[in-house]
Amino acid sequence: MSPLEPVRDKLTSGLRGLLSGNMSGVKEGCFEGDPGLCGPGSTSWEVLADPAAMVAGIRSLLLQSCHPSAIQGVDEHSGFESDPLGRLHRTVAYVTVSTFGAVPEAQRMAELVIKAHQNVKGVRPDGVPYDANDPRLLLWVHVALVDSLLRSHQLYGKEVLTQSQQDAFVDEQSRIVALLGVTDAPRTSLELKECLDGFRSELYSTEPAIRSVRFIKNPPLPQAYKPFYKLLFAGAATTLDEEHRVLLGLPARQITGLQRTGTGAMCGALRALLREPESRVIAERRAAYRA
Repeated sequence: MSPLEPVRDKLTSGLRGLLSGNMSGVKEGCFEGDPGLCGPGSTSWEVLADPAAMVAGIRSLLLQSCHPSAIQGVDEHSGFESDPLGRLHRTVAYVTVSTFGAVPEAQRMAELVIKAHQNVKGVRPDGVPYDANDPRLLLWVHVALVDSLLRSHQLYGKEVLTQSQQDAFVDEQSRIVALLGVTDAPRTSLELKECLDGFRSELYSTEPAIRSVRFIKNPPLPQAYKPFYKLLFAGAATTLDEEHRVLLGLPARQITGLQRTGTGAMCGALRALLREPESRVIAERRAAYRA
């Protein structure tokens, strides 16, 4: 056995526990022959299995905070300060099962999200009501995530995606969010850009957003993970558009190329050390099953 094997096992297990906790993922031996909503060979399987997706997760939380309704719901209902990793675990579970799970698993996950959102509603300080199951708000969260995954992969992923691969990714992800009732999600990278631009008039800086950014920048993680997380955060922040950085109270200047290189090098090291995500391994076996 290679001396690296114990290191790979420990690192993979540690990161999996940090990111997903005890949240259940794709189940072994279920729905055999079902390729899922994306399937083998899909761009989504490649993007979500790459360590660059960890950078995207942080970026999506930052970008989502630019919408006053999205961050008000988080601030009033998520308890992110008392349960700092709970929101992360739930998000990772949703993305993992929706992408790698069989169709019934993805459908069940969507049902759980809709149910969890039923009580996430209220009124913003400016008097505007919000509802986490509002298709418009769900669309914002969706495009913030998809854009973050694409941008992070293009900078830090194993290979730069071609235009057709980018379009395929956006289309695949639209099938997933359709289960939440969002039927007008973008299907191409151009439509994704146009959709994000369409939200510009709805975005502005709020006090909960500034507090959320401070928390996301320095969450209460185990000491061993902090240097690693610092690089992830820096890599995520540098991919945000200038207007979003200003809304979030981040420095207007761009993060240096050295910091960006550091994030890229770390993603490369993780790519070499981490084992293939268990959910993808299970999904590949399930999809390849022949009775």
